[in-house]
Amino acid sequence: MRSPVLQTRPLYESHTGSHLAQVLTQAVEEWKIKRPTTNIPVTTDHAKNQINAVNEAGLGPQIGCFAHVVNLALEKGISVNRMDRLLERIRKVVSYFHRSTTATHVFETRQEMLKPPAHKLIHDVPTRWNSTYDMLERYLEQQAAIYSALTDKTLKKNVKDIITLSDDDVRVAEEVLQGQAAEPIGANLDTSPPQKKSAMAELFGETFASKDMDSKTPADIIKEEVAFYLAGSCIAVDGAPLTWWKSNECKYSHIAKMARCYLAVPGSSVPSERVFSTAGDIVTAKRFTLSPDNISTSLPEVLPWISPGWLCHYKCKGRRTRWDRQSSIRITTPLYR
Repeated sequence: MRSPVLQTRPLYESHTGSHLAQVLTQAVEEWKIKRPTTNIPVTTDHAKNQINAVNEAGLGPQIGCFAHVVNLALEKGISVNRMDRLLERIRKVVSYFHRSTTATHVFETRQEMLKPPAHKLIHDVPTRWNSTYDMLERYLEQQAAIYSALTDKTLKKNVKDIITLSDDDVRVAEEVLQGQAAEPIGANLDTSPPQKKSAMAELFGETFASKDMDSKTPADIIKEEVAFYLAGSCIAVDGAPLTWWKSNECKYSHIAKMARCYLAVPGSSVPSERVFSTAGDIVTAKRFTLSPDNISTSLPEVLPWISPGWLCHYKCKGRRTRWDRQSSIRITTPLYR
């Protein structure tokens, strides 16, 4: 799957929905993307100005970035008190070793003695939930070397405010990495087994159910199907949703249609974020006199795996060019030549 860059354009005005809509409209006309019978889906994050821009430009549907949704959901999940305290302790330890060259040297010496993998500690980034997972995994991997380094006499006087993980904290961290919640959602709900069917129900239940179905309205049928679906058991954490729906499609015929729609490949603006990360290596403090045309020409050359689908807008102030990650918009329509 290729993610091509259509163009880059400077935005000298504020990033309002109206200004973004004008640039989007110009890009669609310039590249002759619009077709009378074809919609142009646009993938953005959930910023209000970008959603308004898509609507004002007459494009759509506007598709929210699935990666941003996952990141926001996981941020809420790890913000519970117990998990927040655990991560804060780990961040303090990691920051200390990153900040102090003496602590780093002692830590590397303990790694040579205890023989864990010679890996550096990872500090998470708030906007990337997977970095929190990596930080937690790396901390548990290097836990013995960390504890040994912190108890060294050369570091003891500087680690008064740093608290290592207790056995209970380590257990919680391991459960999180294995995908097991300490207190599963719905643990307090009534999970009593269903009532056992009688012999008559086993023999003639389906026959009478099909006759009763004819007298029910479509809305009643869908309500019963949804209730039956919600009462069923949950899929395993490592299960494949698409495989489950393939085997249960006949059982939940109406809900399966929604699953087919919403479990398709989700839209994401992550490749656009990567474009801006690479563009930051081009537009540096020593190269701030680059013109917008040169930047627009340089990006496809620097990113050969991304060539003419993406609209990347950046904000210019005077002669200094500053890349703004909030301004990336993806047009997901195929290009016509």
